[in-house]
This record gives sequence, structure tokens and C-alpha cells, in this order.
Amino acid sequence: MSVPSWYSDVELVSFLDYSCEDPVVKRLATMLVPYVDLLKRMDEIGLSPDLEFDGLHIIDYIDRKDDEIEYLHTEINRLTDEVQELNARTVIDLLTSINKKLADAQGVAELAERRLREAQTRETELRKKLSMWAKLNGNLSEQY
Repeated sequence: MSVPSWYSDVELVSFLDYSCEDPVVKRLATMLVPYVDLLKRMDEIGLSPDLEFDGLHIIDYIDRKDDEIEYLHTEINRLTDEVQELNARTVIDLLTSINKKLADAQGVAELAERRLREAQTRETELRKKLSMWAKLNGNLSEQY
């Protein structure tokens, strides 16, 4: 039996399994089926039989991906810290704003109270003057 030399591993196992009647060859072909399945899956994802992926040996590729994952975890932690800092600053800004508005409102309330006291004092003075004018005009019985 002549087997073409240009067959790939997958094609060779398939060829031997279907074309050969020798029990030893059949047994070997059956034993190689998991290997053939592995080769097919490796080919589907772009992994060569010599364990290269994207031009790198699989170990180097895995190390590169581990480094990328570590970098991304570090970046996630940094961004999480930044978000928490911004949230804390936002809360501090909110508290500062509320305290400023509260101080402004207290200032307005104090001003209103002072003006009310001034108006009450002025009213009392005007009542006294009106009462005095009423007495001077002969209306002694009228009290304001």
C-alpha cells in the first residue's frame, strides 16, 4: 500500500483508518483519533502543531496574556480607586456647598432679625412721638 507523503497528520490517520484492513494499523488509527481531534481543534483556533500561536510559542503567548491580565487588573484597581476618590470629593464638595448655603441663610436670617428689631424700635419711637403730638394738640384722651 502506497501512502502519499503530502498527507497531513489528520489526513493520514483518516486514510489509514478507512483504507487499511490490517488490525494493527486499524488499532493505531483508532488510538490516534483523539490526537487527530486535538489537531483539528488546534487548527480551528489557529494553534500550530508545534505549539505556536500568533507567531509565539504557546508558553510565551500565555505569559504575554498573563501580563496583560495583570496589567488590566492593576488598571481596574487604579480606576476603582479614582472613582472612589471622585465620589468622596463629590460628597465633600456637596457638604461644602451645603455649609456655604447654610451660612448664607443664617446671615440673611440675622439681617432680617436686625431689621425687624430696628423696625420695632422705630415703631415704638413713632408711637411715642404720635402720642406726644396728640397730647400737644389737646387730644389728651387719645392714646396711640
